[in-house]
This record gives sequence, C-alpha cells and structure tokens, in this order.
Amino acid sequence: MRFNKQELTTLATQPSQKFDKEGVLFLRERQEGFFRRTERKDIKRGKRSKSLRELSCYSGTSKVSLERWCRLRGNLLFYFKSREQWSEPLGVIILEQCSIKVDTPTAEGPYGFRLVFEGGLSQHLAAYSEGERDAWLQAIQLASYDCMRSQLLVLQQRMELHRGQDPDLDVHMWRIRRGHTVDPCELPLCEISLACDNLLCDGHGRPPNPVLVVHVYFATDAVWIKYARTEVVEKSSNPGFLNTVTFRASDGLNGETRVRLTAYDVREHVSQTATPIGSSVVTLGAVLETDRLRIPLLSPAGTTVGFLTMTVWKLEPEDKGGSTESTPCRSAPDHDVAVICSHRRSQSLPPRLGTKLKLPHQGQLRLLFANPHMHTYCFHSGLGGDIYVHEVMAESRLCFLFPQQLLALWIQEEKELLQEVAGMGELHEPWHTRQVELLDRHLHLLHLYSQAKENLEAHKGTYFKPSSRKGDRMLEFAPVNLHLQRMWVQNDTLRKSGFYDIITVGAFTAHSHKSKNGGLIKLLQQLKESPSRTNETLQGPSKIRMAHDAIQAIKQLRREVVDGMRALMKLAKEKQTTGMLTICEDMISKVCGALKRWTLCDSIKMFWV
Repeated sequence: MRFNKQELTTLATQPSQKFDKEGVLFLRERQEGFFRRTERKDIKRGKRSKSLRELSCYSGTSKVSLERWCRLRGNLLFYFKSREQWSEPLGVIILEQCSIKVDTPTAEGPYGFRLVFEGGLSQHLAAYSEGERDAWLQAIQLASYDCMRSQLLVLQQRMELHRGQDPDLDVHMWRIRRGHTVDPCELPLCEISLACDNLLCDGHGRPPNPVLVVHVYFATDAVWIKYARTEVVEKSSNPGFLNTVTFRASDGLNGETRVRLTAYDVREHVSQTATPIGSSVVTLGAVLETDRLRIPLLSPAGTTVGFLTMTVWKLEPEDKGGSTESTPCRSAPDHDVAVICSHRRSQSLPPRLGTKLKLPHQGQLRLLFANPHMHTYCFHSGLGGDIYVHEVMAESRLCFLFPQQLLALWIQEEKELLQEVAGMGELHEPWHTRQVELLDRHLHLLHLYSQAKENLEAHKGTYFKPSSRKGDRMLEFAPVNLHLQRMWVQNDTLRKSGFYDIITVGAFTAHSHKSKNGGLIKLLQQLKESPSRTNETLQGPSKIRMAHDAIQAIKQLRREVVDGMRALMKLAKEKQTTGMLTICEDMISKVCGALKRWTLCDSIKMFWV
C-alpha cells in the first residue's frame, strides 16, 4: 500500500477528541516506520537522543519491547517515538485482515496480545494491566472496516424494519420462496421508463449521484419488497435512467398495488452508501391509466425536492411473421407503413410517446434453458426514435446432462478395456507386471468416472456452476459459467428488431487439480525466457530444450498440413488434377515428420515420469 507521509503525519497529530483510544502500549520489534526509520539517524546527525537502555522496556527471549504512545483512529493504530504524548510519530499499523491472539496470563505482567495478519506476519503488543489490555482489544476489534460495515448493515436493517420493509427480501427471494419462476413469454402489465428533474443539490452546490429504487407493497404479508433498481447517474440533477421497470401479474400485482419510488444520492460507490433524497407513492392502476405521469418527490419532512417522470408502455406480443421455426426470427417482418422520420434526440429528452413496444417471442426457450433473469433498457438514439432492449440471461438445462452422458461413455469404454486386458490370461514377465499396472489404472479411472457421474446425478438446484465453485471436485466435469445471454433490440420508428444470442462458457480446465504453474508448454516458455546459469553451462541440448523444439515443430507441421489440405480441396473443387500428387507426397512426408516428433515427445514424457 502507498501512503502520503505528510497526510499521515497530520492525521497522527490531530487533537485527542479525533481518536477512538489513546494510551501507552509495549511494541515488540521496533519497526521501520513510515515517518522516521530509527533513532540512529539522529545520532549520526549529531543530535542527542535516548539510548535503548534509557527507554522503559522489557525483554523476551531474543526481542525487546519498548513503550510507545499509541493512538487509534478508525483502522489506523499510530505509535510514537516514546511514551510521551507529544513525541514524534514513528509508524502506523493497519488493522485489516488480521486476527487477535491473547498471550497466556502471567502473574508479573505485562499483559500481551498479538495481531496475526494474513500471510504470516504478526505484531506483538502489551499493556500494563489486564483491564487496559481488554479495553485495547475491544477497541481494535471494532476498528476494522468489516466490523464497521456489519454495524452499518445492522442499522440499515433496523431502519428498513421500522419502515415496514424486509431488508433481506427482494423480488428474487420472494419468487424463490413462492416457488415461482419468471416466464419470458409472459405479457407484463406494463413497462415504465424513469427520469427525474430539478433534484436539489447539496450545501456546496454539487449535484447528486441519483439512483431510483422501486418497492411494491404486498397487502397479504403487510410488507414492502424491493422490486427493481436503476443504475447510478453521476452528478446530475436531471437524470434519465436507462434501466426500465416491468410489472408482472404473476408476482401478484394488480391495479390496487401500491408502488413506492425512492431517489437516493449515492455518496460512496464501493459500499453503496447512499442517503435518501425523496420518495413518492402511487398505485399501479394510476400508472396503467396514462402514458406519462409526472409526480413530485417528497422529503421525509414533506417538502418537494424534485420531480419524477414515468413513461408507460403496454406491451404487445411480437408477430412471428408466419414462421414455424422453434427459434425466433432474427429480422422483423416487412411493413407497408412508411418510416417516420424524427429529429435527433438528446439524452436529456424523455422517451417518445406513442411508441408500440413488442414482447419478443422466445420460441421453445424453456425446453433448453431455465431460471431466466430479465432486464429491460431504453436507449436514446439520434438515428430516429429510441432503442428498446430486452435482455434475458438463462441457465442451460444441459449443463449437468452432457457431462453425465460423456462420463457414461467413458465408463463403458473403461469396462471394455478391462475385459480386453483381463481376457489375455496369465502372461509371462515383464508383460504380467505391465498387465497388472493396466488393470489398476483402468479400475482407478472407472472408480473416478463412476463417482463423478454419481455426484452430477445427485446435484440439486440450479443448472449453473459458478466460477466460485470451479475448484469443487464434486462438479469437476461440469462446465463453468455456462449460460445464454439473449438480447432483443427494437426500434419502433424504423420498424426494425432483431435477436442477438451469445452462449458463454468458461475455459475447460482441470481447476480442481490446482495446477498453479500452468502446463508443459507454459513451463517451457518460461524456462526459455529466463534461462538459469546451470542450463547455460550444460553442454549439448537438454531434454527440456528438445521437448520445446519438438512442440514448436509439431505446431508448425500441423499448420503446414492444414494449408496443404486446403490447397488440395481447392484443386478438387476446381476439378484440376495437376499438382495433386505433389501436394499429397508433401503432406505424407510432413505427417511422417510429425509422428517422429510425437515419438520424441513420448520419450521425453517417460523421462519426466
């Protein structure tokens, strides 16, 4: 970590009321501080300073602990040159990613404890009395960022419960508890685009960083549930949000459902610390009755702090254009209606009225994908009208099915190999030893494949293996992050729409085997880039160098064989026999060369084994 020395010095020398705790502590192993290294520099400069014997200290087996004046502020523990309160700052300890271990109590004292950091580093501290040590332990435990963050979350939950909201319940958890899955083909009640204007600035005239949070009230449970959230717009009093909100009848919403829209000013993006600007409550029926609704945002004191504009669309099913395909059409059907040319639209303008939004036809999406997550957006375009995006991210139902089928094939293959090797009967040495080794190897693989197949069959829940579980041996044959991202884009003014499907999957790598140094090719490349002195003194080519050259030669031969195949196919397509024999002879020689290289790699592999 990097620090500004002057800023830390200023922070360490502030008045006492700025600090959480102050006092004298024994610090073991005088460290190279951020402010001054040691007192020896003063001696070299001719200045008189206290020697180690003149300082109050106590010694252990091979270390010395010195008295230091310490000051705690947040997660920074400053320690000073001596036990005097007005001495010079010497260093700082950052109280993050560490645990506390208390020393075994002794009759004489002092009463010590140790700060153990991740990575093995530690710092020993001690106090004069047990009560003083316990006070420091309590202050240090409350000083970390994680502790402050957890306290903030607890306070936020209390505030949400006081307002009648469940802080741990959003619409996704609500659907899971009810066992409800969103159907991408469901026609929603409406879709709204949100914008604010005239939001108040702070006392310094700075505009807010607004974000809108939408809650709906479920009368059956008498609770407000977080239904949607927009993105954060940086430094704007008149933001237009790209995320739109879709209300669905399958969630139990109707015209009498109350909807609360709250605007927040995001002060800190990492922790998402935000302060409320204002809110407004409307019924869903009032939203459905109009195309555009502008309502005031009210502060907790009841004053108007800005305005909220909602543009409402009632979606229509997309016309499939007579297509009988199970997959959706990629181009919208032609219309005889003339294209409406409109002026260029800036980002501050609201969406156009009179736009007809279509609900994209998803075809047989539910047969291959499950657990969809949907988001909708509205982008302002200067090319005539606005662009509306319907995004679906879904899990593949084949994520755990294909690996099971692949393992079933491997299990059958191993069984056949076992029967073949066992059917050879008793063999003489050294073939008998080789036969036993093959039997053990195939039995071991058969056990591993069978266990992996059972683990995949026993898996319950989602059809998705996240990257956080890539090292899980229970799911090692399942692909990582396999999902569909489907985007349907519509421009009503230009009468154009289209689908964009992307299948994403992680690298097919044996993460569970925890290979930290990469494969053979990577190791050889690293060795080639940074040769050691030992390799330079060796006479003649080494095994590693030969392996590297063989791999590079195989790659080059493969490229040449592929080029020869393409040239041969081109001649065959053109029905020309001239030159075919020459190309075939050249390819035969290159394939033979590749086989020889491969035999060399096998011999090198046996060398490493």
